[in-house]
Amino acid sequence: MKVLSVVGTRPQIIKLAPLCKAMEAYPQLTHAVCHTGQHTDVLLSEVFFQQLGIPKPHFHFELQAQTALGKVHQMMTQLSSLFHLEEPDWVLLYGDTNTTLAGALVAKLMGIKTAHIEAGLRSYRKSMPEEFNRITSDAAADLLFTSSHKGSETLKVEANPAPVVYCGDLMYESQQLALQASPQWPSEMGQVPGSYLLFTLHRRENLTEQRLNQCSALLHRLAQHYTIIFPLHPGTRKAMKARHFPENLVPIDPLGYVEMTHLLKGAQALLTDSGGLQKEAYYLKTPCLTLRAETEWTELIEAGVNQLTDLEEERVMKGLAHFEQQPPAFPQSLYHEVPASKTIIETLLNAQS
Repeated sequence: MKVLSVVGTRPQIIKLAPLCKAMEAYPQLTHAVCHTGQHTDVLLSEVFFQQLGIPKPHFHFELQAQTALGKVHQMMTQLSSLFHLEEPDWVLLYGDTNTTLAGALVAKLMGIKTAHIEAGLRSYRKSMPEEFNRITSDAAADLLFTSSHKGSETLKVEANPAPVVYCGDLMYESQQLALQASPQWPSEMGQVPGSYLLFTLHRRENLTEQRLNQCSALLHRLAQHYTIIFPLHPGTRKAMKARHFPENLVPIDPLGYVEMTHLLKGAQALLTDSGGLQKEAYYLKTPCLTLRAETEWTELIEAGVNQLTDLEEERVMKGLAHFEQQPPAFPQSLYHEVPASKTIIETLLNAQS
């Protein structure tokens, strides 16, 4: 059986790593990897292949377009040529990025079977590009792998006709690999402080002038009480370049996955607009404040280990105080009761036979 994984961003590469390793134990399966070039920055792409021991992609696109639409168009054009050449039995798509959208549309139109890993997630906010990508990719898929039981329930409520398989979370397996490695801290960080908040912000809707003003005010308020480590996504660094950072804030370039995992493990709390980091914080028992009005990981809110604060100062300060006064009890078995890689591979093999 011939399987082609299509990835293009940091979180997709991280999810790919354990599955890529696990496939080596199945001689009846041939696995190739295509990198669409959605993330080209070494710090957001290449370093993850190196740290997680993944072979270089068999196919790597070069995107010249500057807009999201232009990039999706170029991805689709190149993916159609690749699918025609390789004729895979299955195309594996990961998460909710434009790479996933492009792969889902091309495979559907070409009659090639697709499996969507991390299906069924919903934020119920259609203004988010990721929400459109999730819904479209789920609709196009022939097999739906969910990493949460709520995701499985959502797909059934939506009456999606494709088979739904709860596989658990590939990212949990990736994190276990990262925890076994030793971090190599960049010189710009100096010594990791003993006590700190980890802060990340990268979503497009949070990089408007109004939202950045809120973010800046929040950071200055936080810096009165905490040391803050802020890995800056290239888009965020560009958007915030004219803004003054407070003294207790440490702005750094994006970290490798190993370093980010260890940094997250040692933090007092995570403040983020990332979806994936919310879940990674849960595995490491790090309380999380989500800088959005909604989250696709509603189980974490219900468990009391994550709070929705948006960028509102008072809600953030209240949330931090709550976690300090009442450290949350982290439930043991959300998202990873089953071995994700093994479940995905064996389901694909059974579907093919």
